[in-house]
Parts: sequence; structure tokens; C-alpha cells
Amino acid sequence: MLGGIYSDQRCRICGSRFRDNGKTGLFCPNHPKERADSRFIVNFQDVWKRFKSYDEASRFLNGLRYKTDEGTFDSRDYKKDEPLGFANLTEKWLTVKKQEVKSKSYNNLKNYISRAQGAWANKNIKLIGYAEIEDFLLAQDVSSKTRANIRSCLHDFWIWLRKRRVLRPDQFPEFPEVSFELGYRKIIDRVTQERILAEVYRISHDTNIKVWLGIKWLMTYVKVRPGELVKLLEGDIDLEMRCFFIPHPKEKKPKWVPLIDEDIEILQSIPRGFPKLPFFRHASGVSGVQPGEPFGEKY
Repeated sequence: MLGGIYSDQRCRICGSRFRDNGKTGLFCPNHPKERADSRFIVNFQDVWKRFKSYDEASRFLNGLRYKTDEGTFDSRDYKKDEPLGFANLTEKWLTVKKQEVKSKSYNNLKNYISRAQGAWANKNIKLIGYAEIEDFLLAQDVSSKTRANIRSCLHDFWIWLRKRRVLRPDQFPEFPEVSFELGYRKIIDRVTQERILAEVYRISHDTNIKVWLGIKWLMTYVKVRPGELVKLLEGDIDLEMRCFFIPHPKEKKPKWVPLIDEDIEILQSIPRGFPKLPFFRHASGVSGVQPGEPFGEKY
């Protein structure tokens, strides 16, 4: 039989160790009336646990043997440090994600995981299935888009568990579907856009024409995101090739953006800086910022 029940008590007459008779308790082999009455220990493979009574220890040992017979025994389920605890594993996952994603994305992931930790604490990861995940998602007082993001975050976490062999593929839970509709952006007609652009040019061309140019480029090159454009360096613009370069777009694949003739002429009329300088940077005479600082969220 796998495993056994032991005690650190000894026979008070001869000092022998007590032995399990497999039925009623631990007795001295030399003095049958002498028995262990406390401090029982179950030792099963690498599981080691104390009990106050023989009956408790016996039930626990039989449970381990049963799980072994059915192929579900996992010694990690009985460790004091709870290696399969949800809170423990998600903290490890967040440590990994902090090295992989940008700070804004990491903060979102941490927020989503904190919500789940509040619901499941350090619950054994194998005990969290479809029902628990669905109940948790439905309990969140958030928009459908945020609920979908939380679901995506949890799914990503479970994929990480599978890749690290924390869980077997057959232990991967099903995930509920979460549908949502994105809100429509308000579209400004072209005539209004041109009027806005003309007004921006009027109030900014003497101070810093690049304010106007940045807005113009976002209207012209619609596949370029504002966050990508504001990070443009002087060296990313190649007038000979008639294009500018986005090294780190959201799509992860660098892209070249061809410049139209009108913008080539504008760039040729603007004094250029060193290649490593931000192209969209502040000029002198603007309160609250230093000359040469890159444009930010508030200008």
C-alpha cells in the first residue's frame, strides 16, 4: 500500500516506535496495549501532514490512495505554500507581463486580475471552471467592452498556465463568450475639418507650425495613429525616399508612410534638427513647457 501513518511518539515502556495495524491505530510491537494517542503523521509520496487523531489521518490517507487509483492525485494540492493558488499564480503572471507590455496595458491587466483575486483569493486553480468564470464576469459592474477585456485577460493567464505546464490541456477550462458593440466615433465632415485646420494654422503658424502640421498629417495619413505620430523623430523622415518611418506601431510591424508632394515642400521649408530629436517638439515662447520638449497629451 502506498503511504502510511506514523507518529513521533514512542512506547513509554521500551521506547519502540509505534506501528500502524491498518485498522484501529498505532501500537507498540512489543507491548500491544501501548498506543499512540496524538501527533499522527501521514507520509504519502512527497505529501507530509499532521493530524490529532488516527481516524482523521486514516481518512486523509485513504483519500490520497483513491485519487492515485483514479489518476487525479497531485501533490501540489496539499502544499502549505499553495503553488496552485490563484493569487500566487496571478502575481507570477503579472511579473512576467510587466516585462512584456507597456505600462498602460500592464495597469489594465493588474486591475482586471485584482478584481478576480478579490473573488477567488488563493483558490486552487483547478477548482475554477466555466461556472466560476461566468459568475465572476457577470458580477462585474462594468461596460460590455470592459467585461470582454477582463475575459480576454483571464484567458491569456490560463494559456500561460498551460504553456508552463502548470495545468494539463485537459484541465484548461471552457470560457464563456462575452459580446459587445463598440461605440461609433463622431465623424466630422471634410468641410468642417478644413475650417478647423485653417483656424489652427492661423493661431499657431507664427509660434510653431508643427502643431498645424501634426493635425494635417492625421487628416492625410489616416492609418497613422496620434500616439505613433507624436513619437516621430527627425531621423524618421526621409525626404529623398519621400516618406517617414514608424518603427514601433501598434501592429508590431514597422511601416513606411509615403509623403505627398505638398508635405515634401512644407518639410523642405522647415528648419531641421538632429536625427534623434523629436520632430514634434515645442518651440520657445510657450508657457509651461521647455523648448525642445516633445509634444504631449496636453500639448
